[in-house]
Amino acid sequence: MANNKDIKLVDNIEKIRSIIYPEIKIKNKLEELDLSDKENRNKKLDLPIYQSLNYDAIQITLKYIYEEILTGIFVKIEDNKIKEYIEIYNFDIGNKWSDRVKLPIEYKNWFEYALAKSKIIKKKLVLIDDKKKKWIANNCLIRNEKQYGEINKDYYVGLYNMLFTLCEKKKIGDCIFFLNKKDFAVLKKNYTHPNNQIYDSNDSPLDAKFKDRSFIPILSQSTLDDFADIPIPTTDDWMHITNLEENNPYAEKKINIKWEDKIPTAFFRGKGTGCGITLETNPRLKITKLSEEWENDDNYNKNNKIDGIPYLDGGIISYVFRDKKLINNPYLTYVNPNKLNLKLKERVPITQQNKYKYLINIEGNSAAYRLGYMLGLESVILHVETKFKLWFEDLLIPYVNFIPIKNDLSDLAEIIKWCKSNDDKCKEISQNAKKLYDKIMNEDYILEYLKNLINNISFKYVLQAGGNIFEQYKKYKEERKKIEKREINIEDISNNTSNKIAIIVPYRNNKFQSRDKQLAMFIEYYNSYLENLDIYIIEQSDDNKKFNRGALLNIGFKIASKKSYDMYIFHDVDLVSPTEIKKIYSHKTEIPIHIASLWKEKYSFSDFMGGIISFDEKSYKKVNGYPNKFYGWGGEDDAIYNRMVVNNIPILKIIGNIEIKEMNHQNTSEIEELTNKNKKFNILNDIKNWKNDGINTIKYKILDEMELIYKNVKKYTIEIIL
Repeated sequence: MANNKDIKLVDNIEKIRSIIYPEIKIKNKLEELDLSDKENRNKKLDLPIYQSLNYDAIQITLKYIYEEILTGIFVKIEDNKIKEYIEIYNFDIGNKWSDRVKLPIEYKNWFEYALAKSKIIKKKLVLIDDKKKKWIANNCLIRNEKQYGEINKDYYVGLYNMLFTLCEKKKIGDCIFFLNKKDFAVLKKNYTHPNNQIYDSNDSPLDAKFKDRSFIPILSQSTLDDFADIPIPTTDDWMHITNLEENNPYAEKKINIKWEDKIPTAFFRGKGTGCGITLETNPRLKITKLSEEWENDDNYNKNNKIDGIPYLDGGIISYVFRDKKLINNPYLTYVNPNKLNLKLKERVPITQQNKYKYLINIEGNSAAYRLGYMLGLESVILHVETKFKLWFEDLLIPYVNFIPIKNDLSDLAEIIKWCKSNDDKCKEISQNAKKLYDKIMNEDYILEYLKNLINNISFKYVLQAGGNIFEQYKKYKEERKKIEKREINIEDISNNTSNKIAIIVPYRNNKFQSRDKQLAMFIEYYNSYLENLDIYIIEQSDDNKKFNRGALLNIGFKIASKKSYDMYIFHDVDLVSPTEIKKIYSHKTEIPIHIASLWKEKYSFSDFMGGIISFDEKSYKKVNGYPNKFYGWGGEDDAIYNRMVVNNIPILKIIGNIEIKEMNHQNTSEIEELTNKNKKFNILNDIKNWKNDGINTIKYKILDEMELIYKNVKKYTIEIIL
């Protein structure tokens, strides 16, 4: 049975290191890991920031948690048990942003500020620690009380219980990760500070020591699109399906009410949480005001012409007076009830809110954790737009299992009116939400989700533990199956200019190799004798990331395939083919052609597919294209080779006395800034994940599109979205 006595509290980084580092063993074998993640719902684990799970990644993540976030939970699973569960606190070093938060100019000191605040909010005086270094931030929220430091060990016991039960009931691989203790996510994908309210920016860079380093996974109860935090089931989710916690708001028995007996009113109750302190910036405060105003408006109250039943019963049950530091405002502030003059509502337990047909879900300090429970209340969820994401948010479908509402609530009246006028449709949406609830809000589904996530983390450790990646890669090279190679003599290929061919060229200029000059030569040269072919130049934007050839080729295919070509030629910009090869470029087959096999210096005896390769559409889709996660030179050609082996696709080699040449430039493998340091791991990882990483998952944004001199040559500047 789980016991919070197993939870260690440590506030000194050297003590933490002494516990963590003496022995880190990952004993599992690849074939022993249960990786039955059919839904592939842990895509953040494939982010570049999590590519190398090793000692260095553990060290840098611990340093980040301790120095930047100040608190977190270190978890080590070994032999299917929780080996370590360490709550980390930094009370000594303190935060790095204290100079960004200032005392409002009307006060002489923090005592005077706290005294004035206590009178305004009519609460007991809470002294503020005048040592700002000791303050802790949760995005806009500031924990600055002098009493802070008394740690509530029981608060996160729900997370511990969830992991304890997981290890009891599922087969879990050895691994290490961190749990985020805060409501707000803590690790951004682009290595910038997570607390944008504190730093007055979404792009304030972290210390240089963290830049481009690999971290070990951080699991959070909510996340955002630009964060690397991986979402897990919340303590609320676990509480209401297990009843393990005392003071459980979900413990009261829910009374089942038929749809026809529910009240057609939109309902909301909650505390006044959230960063905003005005009606315009906080939808929880605004809905309270709207509810008051609509009581006196015959368009929305009991006198409305649709059904004579009020549109809205919504409001906060109490204010939350935590101090806040808001973006572009250095002065500490808080919600002032005298300025808002709102009427607080009476509390209605979540278990009794299902008597209303329409339930409004509004974010607080982060995502509203009650959402999972609300899915099962058989009412329509009016989900107010939010940037925060829960672990099941990707399963929510607008107008299928919920109805979206704008964050400023400007469409709330219109949506409620639609609901009142479309009762059958709303009933269907509520039933779909209940089906989703029945699917995901149970112990087995939650444990399966966690099992798949943690075992995929373990998979990465297995590949890299103790330098084992090199042994694994060596074994892979020795045992790798060979592609069936068929040959055709260039003399036997007819010149068929009627075939529709697209050439796709991945491109980005760099300071080492004059790629811009190569591109100009490429276009001029090939357009002179391949005028009937369309050329797509796919340029990676200046995104501060290494070149991603595989992703660019997939994007090029996505763009070009809208015109349905017979063959797609994936072509490096630095290779030059003689004019005699023209008929090969126009050749149509049902299997890929490795045109660069004529580059005898490099590819004549090669077992991977680089340089120039021609694919028919069916074969390219079958292998799911190239991987999207290979940043830096090297590895994607090995990966597509492996994908062809798995799918039993042969390769056609060209035999002839002509030869492809390479333009002069410095060898990419010699330039550290351009190389893929995770090449071996990426290749091995792709063997498992190829179905979930390719043309079926590529996301991108076209930043610019232009014709380059010739009508058949187009250049697209692309932002790769991961």
